[in-house]
Amino acid sequence: MDTIHDRITKNCEIDRFKNNWVELVAMYDIPPHHLMYDVDRNYVWVTVPKIASSNLKRVIIKEKFGYAEDSDEMKQAMLQPHLTLKSCCLLTAEVARQYYSLQRAFTFAFIRNPWTRLFSAYKDKIVAFKGFEDYYYIRKILFTVRGWTWEEVKNDENVKAVAGTITFIDFLTMLAKTDAENYNDHWKPWFLLTQPA
Repeated sequence: MDTIHDRITKNCEIDRFKNNWVELVAMYDIPPHHLMYDVDRNYVWVTVPKIASSNLKRVIIKEKFGYAEDSDEMKQAMLQPHLTLKSCCLLTAEVARQYYSLQRAFTFAFIRNPWTRLFSAYKDKIVAFKGFEDYYYIRKILFTVRGWTWEEVKNDENVKAVAGTITFIDFLTMLAKTDAENYNDHWKPWFLLTQPA
């Protein structure tokens, strides 16, 4: 796995491609699931979680699929908007090869104050935990920050009992002990998510 230094070095090489999206997308072994391409309007939106991207995705889904705001289709689409948009807008190497217009596409991203974004992710994924993925991070905090044993962390009842006591400081401490490359996308630094844009 590349280190942050390796990725920055790779990014410095991007200039030589002069917006050649085919080569840029192919440079990365992970599918660029944060790159949305609108063929009709010729733009590339580099999405970053926790910056109101769900609201923007709602607007795009409404326009692309024609769903009414309060319809069952819209509610279903918004359960996992990134999967809904995958069918029409995800920028992959195959898509990049198809559209020459992509070379002149308007590319943009929105970013947010990193502390505000982190606190929003903490409230959404730790305080208002909703499922397995959120419990994974609660367990990780209990293990790496609070010193729980592996046996204690595996006990669902114990984890559920203390899940509501995880503080923002606990969350930040867990992040400090984790390589940023391995962060969940909801708190991964934006410059690691906006590649190869």
